[in-house]
Amino acid sequence: MDLESLNKRSLVKGPKKHIKKIKELPQGIAYRISSAEVTSGQFGESIILNLADGQAVYLPNRVTEVYKRNLAFFASQKYAVIYEGEVDCGYIEPLQSFKVIEI
Repeated sequence: MDLESLNKRSLVKGPKKHIKKIKELPQGIAYRISSAEVTSGQFGESIILNLADGQAVYLPNRVTEVYKRNLAFFASQKYAVIYEGEVDCGYIEPLQSFKVIEI
């Protein structure tokens, strides 16, 4: 039995990154985006923005398809995300409003 190969696959490297929801960011502050990725979870695919300050945030599922086509652009670090707050659109829960800007 090749224990080295088995153990390489089972080791966990480093602490698990805490990923926030976009609504956990303070409103009105621009956070530089260092990269973006797609992840699969309980509610389907989601986009995670990795921020330059070490934080990571989930984006609402409603933007996943549009953002998936543009993931490579975020690695340029020319963009930032700004959380704008909650918007009541008549749904059970308010929608989270945010925008991406070029910096």
